[in-house]
Amino acid sequence: MTDTYHQHLPLFQEQPALINGIARSYVSGVERGQRNISLLNILRLAQALNLPLIALLEPPEQKESFRSRPTPVAIT
Repeated sequence: MTDTYHQHLPLFQEQPALINGIARSYVSGVERGQRNISLLNILRLAQALNLPLIALLEPPEQKESFRSRPTPVAIT
């Protein structure tokens, strides 16, 4: 899961045991690498956190590389 997910995690953990059909224990297992997550459950999690699906699929290092790139200089 990405940094965006972890920013919203406290909101998710305060929710009831099931969010959009996903148990908190299931999400915890996914985070620890003990369970695999299906695309459907990633979608459900994104909906529960009110995030776009891509926010949970984008690798953190990819987002960082975009932020750290210098602005291109125009060649005239």
